[in-house]
Amino acid sequence: AGFNMMGKSHPIMQKYGKCEFTLGLHAEIHCTLGVAADDLFNSDMLVCRLHKNNLLAMAKPCHICQHFLADVGIKQIWFTNQNGEVEKLV
Repeated sequence: AGFNMMGKSHPIMQKYGKCEFTLGLHAEIHCTLGVAADDLFNSDMLVCRLHKNNLLAMAKPCHICQHFLADVGIKQIWFTNQNGEVEKLV
């Protein structure tokens, strides 16, 4: 499991893009740190966001995270959308 760490950046974030999205460590990348490449390759990922009211919210990975996840071989990415439903990233 990973979570956003907005006060802390990571070299991976800097490698994949120079924009406002690189100011912190995103949950999608955080949860892959320390995981063997063989374990990531051909796997699926579910990204979800929980509001303070315990309702699911939009958690679509940004373009930096999408690029990184493709590079490490994540096969399918699922995320919660603005309606609290799980959607497949295409």
